[in-house]
Amino acid sequence: GRGYRFQGERKLKNVAEPVRMYKIMGGETAESMPYKSRIKYALLVLFVLLLGALGTWRNTDWFTGTYNKKILVLPMELHTADSARPYIGRIITEELIKSLGKVSELTVINPITAYVFEASINPLNEARNRLNGIDYFVNGSVDIEGMMIKIDIGLFNREETEIWSNSYQNELTLLPELTGRIATDITKFLKIKLNPTDYKRITELKTIDPGIYELWV
Repeated sequence: GRGYRFQGERKLKNVAEPVRMYKIMGGETAESMPYKSRIKYALLVLFVLLLGALGTWRNTDWFTGTYNKKILVLPMELHTADSARPYIGRIITEELIKSLGKVSELTVINPITAYVFEASINPLNEARNRLNGIDYFVNGSVDIEGMMIKIDIGLFNREETEIWSNSYQNELTLLPELTGRIATDITKFLKIKLNPTDYKRITELKTIDPGIYELWV
């Protein structure tokens, strides 16, 4: 705390009696502290800084678990000899991208990037080598028989290991419902808990656009 130190008496000009002089002593500084006190002071400062850093860290995605997993849906391989249906693979790919894009905790890579690998001999391997930061890859094939569609789908990690797979079948007109089921199953496997809004958006029954239906038939 502050104090006073007597400096003696001094005569001042135009003052008859000597004046007693005092020096006001300031608070203790880090340099003037004993060694142990300085250590305690330094530890206190470090503790305060660590508290501030922890507060910032707690707000990061890593700490809160809100990191959005990045997923790339590769173009579906179409297993059909029908040359009149060349865009069906793309239609299904985009429907699946739209369904997964409704999951708040997923970041789905846009179709333009996905189609870069459409003509690749090994799209999964090429995408993995050319793109950084992708957590998962969706790769699959489509079989068509009349108005029925069958999708064989697989989920791969960064090491190109298939960690989940399934087969789905439905009518063309219910394609959005089919891709919604696939998206829901993928999120369950990744242990992503869908909030009510996401779940409703994904599972809401919709029929395919009539224009797309005309392309199909």
